[in-house]
Amino acid sequence: MKTIRKRLEPTGGADPKVRLIPIGDIHLGAPWCREDLLRETVAYAARVGAYVIGMGDYAESATRTSQGDGFTEQIMDLDEQITTLAAILSPIRERFLGLVGGNHGRRTREHARFDQDRLLAKLLDVPYMGKGQAALILAVEKQLYRVHFWHGKSGAMTLGGKLNAAMRGGKNMQCDVSLMGHVHDIIVGSELMMTPDPTHGVNERKKTYGCTGGFYRWCDSYAEEYGYPPGKAGVLKIELFANRWDIHVSE
Repeated sequence: MKTIRKRLEPTGGADPKVRLIPIGDIHLGAPWCREDLLRETVAYAARVGAYVIGMGDYAESATRTSQGDGFTEQIMDLDEQITTLAAILSPIRERFLGLVGGNHGRRTREHARFDQDRLLAKLLDVPYMGKGQAALILAVEKQLYRVHFWHGKSGAMTLGGKLNAAMRGGKNMQCDVSLMGHVHDIIVGSELMMTPDPTHGVNERKKTYGCTGGFYRWCDSYAEEYGYPPGKAGVLKIELFANRWDIHVSE
């Protein structure tokens, strides 16, 4: 598992903080990709000075052996999918802390030994953190935050099942935030982690889990065809505060 340690500059005047946005499950090239929402998200991240994490499944990259009609329905060839993604994301490329691969990137790795996620990272000049799990250790003035993230794996159809998958993936990680993509939904949960302390008896620390959304339109997609429930499109917005150890997460 690759780990990057970085000091981030907070913004926000009297209550300074770092904004962090995970972006993934774009599936550019699929006819139901919400490219408009992706461009709005990039503009928002640039406007507020947010840092960005890549969560995988950036391109649709359907092949002849992909399940369903994705290969015949996709509206861009793979090279156009990757170059268009790089162009759309380029205004925030300097704000990327790193990106991981997803299961759609595995399609070209398995069939052609071509790592499209690594190529996207190269085009954007951002750290490629592999096809598995990754971690960030972020210093925000005197505060230290540990963020774990991966694309994820789950066939869950309920909110509870999706969040359980995210929690299973991050349960054994000693981190403050654990993020998972893949399920095309925005869900947040948290729990208290208790640490025995010889001076204070016990210290409480909140651990936050999140499913990080995506850019899929449910209508006329494979999700509608197969009976999957619609998920929330968009991204999580994470705030890491500088004057105190505190994490806020919103949609």
